[in-house]
Amino acid sequence: LEDEETGEQIFVNTRDENFRKFYSYKVRERRKEFYKSMKRLGIDVVELRTDRPFYVALKRFFEFRKRRMRA
Repeated sequence: LEDEETGEQIFVNTRDENFRKFYSYKVRERRKEFYKSMKRLGIDVVELRTDRPFYVALKRFFEFRKRRMRA
């Protein structure tokens, strides 16, 4: 793994189950904090994925916003 800013490189053993659990935990925590911050700031978030059509998520998002605006 290489740090884009410093160029520092470290070895990451992705076969290590403990590392994978730790990494998954950190990703979940970071995601929770991100969504919490966006909500606090009043910013809507649309999650787009490369394994799903983007228009499905966007359609759902705009339908949600439309319903929310009516309420």
